[in-house]
Amino acid sequence: MQGSILSIGSYGVGIASLLSSFEDECVGSPPAFSEGIVVSRFEGETVYIRDWHISSHHTGEHALEHFEEEKNQQRFDFSFSSEREIQEGEMLDGDDPVLQKQLKIKLEELPSG
Repeated sequence: MQGSILSIGSYGVGIASLLSSFEDECVGSPPAFSEGIVVSRFEGETVYIRDWHISSHHTGEHALEHFEEEKNQQRFDFSFSSEREIQEGEMLDGDDPVLQKQLKIKLEELPSG
């Protein structure tokens, strides 16, 4: 891991797996990332994380507008895996405070465990 101070909501992004709904270069563009890991809790010196990915599925007449608004405000719905211990080599180097805040809010909404 890195030498920075970790907190609940510290995150890292994985290799971008693009959201294909709006790939046309003339209209919206997907976010630069769509998945990663996020710190969900600490137990002693053990750091627990969850894998996350953006869960954004829009349809209908205003789908592109809703998608672009979510992207610009970093207010996506997220899906989270079960908790697991962080593994050596996994990076928590995300630096977008808006995304970090959104991940933390969504984590707080999950049932514990």
